[in-house]
Formats: sequence, structure tokens, C-alpha cells
Amino acid sequence: MGAISFSLDEKLLGLLSRELPLRTFFETGTFKGESLRLARQFFPECHSVELSPEYHAAAVKNFAGQNGIHLHQGESPAHLRRHQAQLAAAPTLFWLDAHWCVADHTAGANSQSPLLGELQAIGSLHPQSAILIDDARLYLCPPPAPHRALDWPDFHAIAQALLALSSAHRLMILNDVILFFPASAQPAIARFAHEHGADWLHLATLARKYQAKKERLRRLNPFRSKR
Repeated sequence: MGAISFSLDEKLLGLLSRELPLRTFFETGTFKGESLRLARQFFPECHSVELSPEYHAAAVKNFAGQNGIHLHQGESPAHLRRHQAQLAAAPTLFWLDAHWCVADHTAGANSQSPLLGELQAIGSLHPQSAILIDDARLYLCPPPAPHRALDWPDFHAIAQALLALSSAHRLMILNDVILFFPASAQPAIARFAHEHGADWLHLATLARKYQAKKERLRRLNPFRSKR
């Protein structure tokens, strides 16, 4: 669950589909299918892997009969490895978002982030493929409780794993997403970031103002604040 966009940013998805000859979308972490619904507008072939049997079953029901959508249940690195040759042969957009989330009772509580395993399972990256990793904030430093910090790779390890896949790709963090993309798309993505990038200081200031206003209202009407 990203801090800026709940799922994929549709504008960013459109930009990448225009700038790169992407044909396949491969998602880890189907969850409720929001990202998959967006991706199917841009890609003729979409794969999504979900560890939770409950979320997978719901996705199978919700996407029944829709051509080009392939739903898988199980460990995401295993499914990436199974499709490794196919994904290496065609320009693919990877959306890696299979980590555990306490608020939504997602699977994987005993091993909270498979990200490094996923990157290793990709194995070989097509020169025109791109990788997006959601919830960058959870990887920039050890995530807060109730996350188990040792289950989460740090940004240094992630950067090393990405650069092992391609030394020609560029690396950027934009709106709580780690982007790894071909250098040819750098000018367009830089313009997009300049025009659509979130100002974290501004957002933090707004949050503080909201909390202060909420506290003033509580003091003025303590009974109402308890309802």
C-alpha cells in the first residue's frame, strides 16, 4: 500500500507504456486486484501472483473470463523463476508488491518481504523491461513495528540486486516507489517526477496542521471527540 498512490499510479503506468515497448505485466501481490485492473488497460498479457489463498480466490472470481489475465497462487519467487525465460525474452513491467501488511491481514507474516528472492528469480532482465517496487519507505531504513526488521532487505541490498540485473538501467525513488528503468526513458521520467513528485515536507506539514486542528476540536468538545 503506497504512501502516495494506493496501487499503481495510472499516469506513471501510461507514461511507461508510451516510452517503452512493454508487452507483459507481471505483478507480485494481487491483493484486491486494484493494480491488475489498471494494468489490463495497457497490457495484452498480465500475470499476478498472490500468496494468500483467500485473496487469490477472490481475484479468480473477479477476473473470471477476462482474456490475457493469468492468476497464480503461491510464493512469488517460485512463479517468477517458472516464467523466467518468457519474461527475459520480452519487454516486461514488473510490479513487486508482495510484502506482508498487518492492516489488511495479508499472507507472509512469518517471512514478511520476498523482494530479494523475487529480484534473484527474475534472473535476466530484458533491456527494455522496467521494475517498480512499491512502498519504498519500508526499504529505505528498517521498517517500524509491527514489521520484523530482519525480514526486510535494506535499500543498499536492493540497489545491488537491481544493478546485478542491469548496469544500463537507471534507479530512482518517486512517490514511495522504487523505479528501475532503461536509460532511454530517463528524460521522460525525470519530467514526470518534476511535475508529479510529492513534496514530503509539505505533506508532513499538512499532517501536523490536521493533528493540531483535531486536538483543538477535541479540547473544545471532548464529548464529541469520543464518539
